[in-house]
Amino acid sequence: METCRRNILALPEHVYRKFRAVALESPAGDLGKEWLFDIQREGLLGNFPLVSHLGHGLTGRTITSAEDINAFVDTSYRVIHWFNILSDGWLDTVNSLRFPDTKIPAVPGKSMGFDYYGVPLYFAAGALGVLAVMLRRCKLRMFHFSWGLALFGFFFVIMLTANVRPRFRFVFEPFWFIYVAMLAEVVFIGAKSLIRRLKAVS
Repeated sequence: METCRRNILALPEHVYRKFRAVALESPAGDLGKEWLFDIQREGLLGNFPLVSHLGHGLTGRTITSAEDINAFVDTSYRVIHWFNILSDGWLDTVNSLRFPDTKIPAVPGKSMGFDYYGVPLYFAAGALGVLAVMLRRCKLRMFHFSWGLALFGFFFVIMLTANVRPRFRFVFEPFWFIYVAMLAEVVFIGAKSLIRRLKAVS
């Protein structure tokens, strides 16, 4: 808190840079070998005393050795190829439209160069959708206003305090596209109203 208070004006940029660093990555991962086998195996072997104690309740079999854990993982999971294909295709599609990438040059003796990818446009469209609904005149305006502020505040705090991992935005994923649709609705209704007014004047 003290660090944030002393650098309060730098916090928005800090949040943006942490978000941008992993904006192109999936918050859920895939159902491939690494996630289903390697990480599961690592998690179970890393907590072997607890797993061996709770093994039968967790897995339906007695766990007494690393070989038992490996046998459980190897026989209980399988790679879901069709899901991985759909997931990769979805990410390639939504990430193809994004703000310009930045080429960060290497600094000899200090850092390596890298491509700093731009934020996909659907994130910006979703944020604009929240603002548009908050400002739209309707019976639910106060609800959208308070809910929108809560979303922005929650997002800001999570991005500020969590480490740089895409999984921390998992809870927000449905709302990007809900508010993209709501932005389209606001624009459509606004355009329709404008056309009606122009026709009435003419």
